Amino acid sequence: MKSILFKQKAKGIGLVEVLVSTVIIAVGLLAIASMQGTFLKGSADNKAKSQAQVLAERKVEELRNLMQSTEFDSIGSSEKDETLDEGTNETFKRKWVVTDSVDGSTKEIEVTVYWDSDNTDATKEVTLTNLLSFPNPAGSITLALYGDSGGFSESPDPNQRSSETIEDEIIDLFDESGDPIEGVVASGNAKDEVYSFDGGIYRDDGNGTTGTLVIACDGTDMKKFDLDLSFPANYPGSYKYTTGVYTPNIPRSYLYTKRFDKDGDNEGELIQIYSQHYTIITIGIFKVYNLTNWCVAEHRYFGRIIIPIKGLVRTKNTLDHIKLDHNANAMHCVFYSNKSSSEQPYACYVGGNCENEKGVIGATATQCSPYSKVREVGPGGFSGNLGITDIKDGGANQESVCFRENLDATATEFFTARKYKTINSNHAQEEGINQPQACQDFFIVKRQANVNKLATECNAEASSVNLPPQELIRKITTDHNPVVTTVNVDYCAP
Repeated sequence: MKSILFKQKAKGIGLVEVLVSTVIIAVGLLAIASMQGTFLKGSADNKAKSQAQVLAERKVEELRNLMQSTEFDSIGSSEKDETLDEGTNETFKRKWVVTDSVDGSTKEIEVTVYWDSDNTDATKEVTLTNLLSFPNPAGSITLALYGDSGGFSESPDPNQRSSETIEDEIIDLFDESGDPIEGVVASGNAKDEVYSFDGGIYRDDGNGTTGTLVIACDGTDMKKFDLDLSFPANYPGSYKYTTGVYTPNIPRSYLYTKRFDKDGDNEGELIQIYSQHYTIITIGIFKVYNLTNWCVAEHRYFGRIIIPIKGLVRTKNTLDHIKLDHNANAMHCVFYSNKSSSEQPYACYVGGNCENEKGVIGATATQCSPYSKVREVGPGGFSGNLGITDIKDGGANQESVCFRENLDATATEFFTARKYKTINSNHAQEEGINQPQACQDFFIVKRQANVNKLATECNAEASSVNLPPQELIRKITTDHNPVVTTVNVDYCAP
């Protein structure tokens, strides 16, 4: 038999194949490296823009918080660009241009922060425009015009001249012996503790000397406005988490509003908000709250509309020490810090701006009227901060406040206040919020050593709460800032 042998041909990878594979891999790696560079550059640019935005806002806030009229008058454009050493990866420079209004009551400030050497690259700059204002004492509306409150304040207005607190009209009612001075006569129910003098009615301030001007809550043009959440006897009650509305078991005390027509000609209108005066009678360990029919002027609004901001203050501890932290000229707030409760509702009322709105006859305080305003108000009215203060856990450990960024683990700093603003991209301007807000909750937890630990604590305690962010931004692209009367309930429970 003939034997046949088969020789198997050797198989392997040739040099050419190796070279082709190497080229393919090299091209792929180069493409990935190129993309990585693009990604890193994009990330760096975004970080630089964020830092520049903060630096621009910081300058605006610095100028907005000036406390003397002489300081406001002296605000001018920057003489030279500032070099800022606060950038992580870039060196930033900042400049600003100030344009005065014709009457000198407002200043438009345009702040630019850039991070290229000669500010020629428009992609490497951030510009923020804002309107700064200071009330002009010469434009004051006095007691002779309104009859129940003081004139315009002379303090700076950080909320675009949309509102201001009302200075109480206070007089001496009693002499050193505690007896009413000549001309002072007790008026109405003795429990009301009010007195008449020179045509006005004054409540007893309880210090044995002075009294504050009041008016009848059911007087001409006075309207019941909203529940007074600072009145202790308006509790207990129930809170609807899906709408942010608190309803007391027995509603007792309200806030009131009144629209004023400066000259009786439907021109130059403003709104004032009032609280209802009450006295306290102590019987043993109990307190009895005696509501009167007299109201005290609290706050004044110039944009022809009031914008409510409402929510809950929540804590894992108690609320007996917590207070709302806000600029008194920017808003009127009502909150009862109940030591037996771990959550309480609050409400703050800021000023909007009805400019370019048609309005309706007989408008409520949260609607635009068809009449003109007393003085110019910045676009959108109020833009600023609202927060809480006195956050301490029994005096031993400090507390922290949770925001959406803490739940998302994106926060880089500790905050106790929320900022409200509108960004109008149509002309790169920061403006007022101009829309009612509900469910603007604050959640207080035990103080943590750093933001990472705070994120863990906030998620452990408040993950089920739809917390708003630390900056609540409304975005528009219109020529003017329209009023939105529909309440924003984006952060209410579903």
